[in-house]
Amino acid sequence: MQTERQKQSTRREATRNKLITVGFELFGDQGYDAVAQETLCGAAQVTRGALYHHFPDGKLGLFKAVLLHALDQFDFLHDGEGNPATEGRALLQRYLEVATEPRMFRVTIIEAPRLMGYDVWREQELQRFLPLLAAFSSNPVTQRMMYGALLEVTIMMASRTSRADSINQMTEEVLRVLKRIAD
Repeated sequence: MQTERQKQSTRREATRNKLITVGFELFGDQGYDAVAQETLCGAAQVTRGALYHHFPDGKLGLFKAVLLHALDQFDFLHDGEGNPATEGRALLQRYLEVATEPRMFRVTIIEAPRLMGYDVWREQELQRFLPLLAAFSSNPVTQRMMYGALLEVTIMMASRTSRADSINQMTEEVLRVLKRIAD
């Protein structure tokens, strides 16, 4: 049987998770500037006080948590110890599937650099994506060059109307490019 303290902790965690989920959906669909705090609170069915309780910086604090939650969706890139989880092609294809999903793309590529600052955003991205690139090269300079190429492909593919066709077509081409950069 849960104590009152455990129930309260469970409710707090549920409220925080609901705010992050709703934030990801709204920021991903409409963009950060188009979403009012009242809209966030209404969609999450919480008060503004609850928003500020969980995120003292309000909407921006929530966005930061949403970004970390979004970047956590890329944890499949490594095995928990910083090593690539599987061979390069499978990782690359899965990366492209996740990164070009419209909400993910807007939150991580469009909104995050502007709201977090380019340097902070880039470091957070590199922490997640270097394991993928380590499957192709151990040279840090080469990995960063590959990251730049991969980011450009992600931007190009996210703007296409048929993501599934693009992902399948581009995976092999991206592999060739990354291998050339690595050589």
